[in-house]
Amino acid sequence: MISKLKKLKGRSLAEIADRGRQGANAFLERNRLGRGPEIGDEELLRLFEGNAGSIDDLAEHFLRRTGATFYPSFANMEATVAALKERFPQDCIRLIGKADRVLKGEFDLLGFESLRFGGPIPDWHLEPVSGKRSPLKHWSAFDETDSAETGDKKIVWELNRHQYFTMLGAAYRLTDDEKYAEAFASHVEDWILKNPAKMGVNWVSSLEISFRSISWLWAISFFAGSRHLNAKLLSSMLKVLILAGRHIERHLSTYTSPNTHLTGEALGLFLLGSFLPEVAEARRWKNKGRDIMLAELERQVRPDGGHVEQSIHYLRYTADFYLSFIAVAGPEGSAVTDAAAGKIRKMLGLLQHAAHPDGTTPLIGDEDGGRLHFLDARPLNDLRSTIAVGAALLADEELKFAAAEPTPEVLWVCGPERLDSFDKLRPRAPKALSKAFRETGLFSLRTGWSEDASHLLIDCGEHGFLNGAHAHADALGFVMFAGGIPIFIDSGTGSYTGDAGIRDRLRATSAHNCLLVNGESSSEPCGPFSWRSAARSELIEWNDDGPEIVFLGNHDGFGRFKVSYEREFRLHRDGNVVVTDEISSEDNNAFELAFVLDPRVEPILEGSKRIHLMAPDGKRSLLVIETLFDGEAHCTGWDIEDAIVSPIYGAFTDTRKLRFRFVGAGELRVTNKIRLA
Repeated sequence: MISKLKKLKGRSLAEIADRGRQGANAFLERNRLGRGPEIGDEELLRLFEGNAGSIDDLAEHFLRRTGATFYPSFANMEATVAALKERFPQDCIRLIGKADRVLKGEFDLLGFESLRFGGPIPDWHLEPVSGKRSPLKHWSAFDETDSAETGDKKIVWELNRHQYFTMLGAAYRLTDDEKYAEAFASHVEDWILKNPAKMGVNWVSSLEISFRSISWLWAISFFAGSRHLNAKLLSSMLKVLILAGRHIERHLSTYTSPNTHLTGEALGLFLLGSFLPEVAEARRWKNKGRDIMLAELERQVRPDGGHVEQSIHYLRYTADFYLSFIAVAGPEGSAVTDAAAGKIRKMLGLLQHAAHPDGTTPLIGDEDGGRLHFLDARPLNDLRSTIAVGAALLADEELKFAAAEPTPEVLWVCGPERLDSFDKLRPRAPKALSKAFRETGLFSLRTGWSEDASHLLIDCGEHGFLNGAHAHADALGFVMFAGGIPIFIDSGTGSYTGDAGIRDRLRATSAHNCLLVNGESSSEPCGPFSWRSAARSELIEWNDDGPEIVFLGNHDGFGRFKVSYEREFRLHRDGNVVVTDEISSEDNNAFELAFVLDPRVEPILEGSKRIHLMAPDGKRSLLVIETLFDGEAHCTGWDIEDAIVSPIYGAFTDTRKLRFRFVGAGELRVTNKIRLA
């Protein structure tokens, strides 16, 4: 009781009341007090307010108007499919191939390939990596962050999001082959049977329920007209969707996870409300979802377009949420204000400047391997699909330049007319090559907008939102492309709760291109989503007017060692970079500069203060690092250490890390001249 009271300290009355209400709802559900959650046929017909006298009538009415209440692509499916075949033939082939693998029971989820969950119809409670199977108990009896009885819930939940239904649905529309509809129907029927209302791990997270509900809405729209989506199956799905809407509304993450969890849940409510206009509750869900999304846009997205989680991946997630919101709400006009559209444009602008020359996502902050949509065959880390959707919806020429070309996602989210509008936009490069996002603390320096440009992205922002759930100990860290080739990278995320050792290892300072003191991080973790201490970063200088672009910043993460620290970057217009680390240490400390290399880069030491970085074939030099050291210290110089990186959640790759080490006190300076070869 005392520990529970301590957790309430400092919380507002509104938060205490909301948490109390949610706890009471969970208690009543768990103990079956009051009306049970199940919905029968009679109640379902009553909820549809007299639109049908029987389940068959309801199904006929519902499927007849389905395309008018969802994404624009479903308003004219024939035109959408024709455009897909004409514009994206290779994507069609790959998509059908992925759908065929699902029929065999093979799933590519997160960073895992060819996962099997027990058969062609998955075991919905199995976590195949650890082999653990979650018990069928009330959702509130699970510890969301404990993997002891469930394994890594994220793997289980990724399957149970049912986002692969869009692959089956698109394959069905492209081929008219009922085998895809049959597979979808058998999976849904089995899921409903094996996941009774409020029971099991798949009812734990409101966000996961929201994602699954959105997938079911896509599936109903895709398979409308198939004999396998019969009245019985459709009515069963509608019952679960209504239960899902009720659950999300009652258990919103307003105070527990007021980040992308809340906006993802709000999007689910909005889409459920849009899809079920006959249901009285759904009108409330739609309004509540819209209101939350507009309010959270102001709270979670900074004035410069950055997201409070300090993660590029979660910013991309957020942009996808809001672009879907625009796509579905667009016909209503007033649902998306000019101010909201402007904020969404700023998010996309930050993504445009943060993206590497090849369009990929810098792994600053957590990356959880997920997406809102799986509608094209591009790699998950390719930002250009999201930017292309933004260009189409906002009719933006700069965003079209960044996207380069449309993707199938543009067609599915925006519809054929918006795809035609995208084609008519004249791409226009941004005027600024480099840009400071001061509120977010991201600084993008580049030599050009071509694919062979050099790009440097520096992190000098807040440690993270609230308890820093998705932050890393990467204060003043950076990632870098040189001549269009990835050189210095972030180590990624790897795992959340599935492996505590990997979790802490990959978010530590040593896994980033940063300074360590006495082998310790600038920020200290405490549990998978919280921190014992957090470094505070500060911008000192930013100048992009001269022949060199200059950044200077500091952080206080090593104050416990009586160390003050500044880092300066100078990017010349030809791509050469000078990185200077200034250290003032009252005591004798051990220091280490860590530079994490892309796995395709081959390092060659030339003495203790010079390194050649070579292309994978070992024949072409990419760049040279020459190091100058000033100060009274014992300097051992550079060495090379084996390391691992996680390019996507759950996947790991071997690489190398450069380490420059010295021990001393007083005023110390390390200058690294990074010159293109």
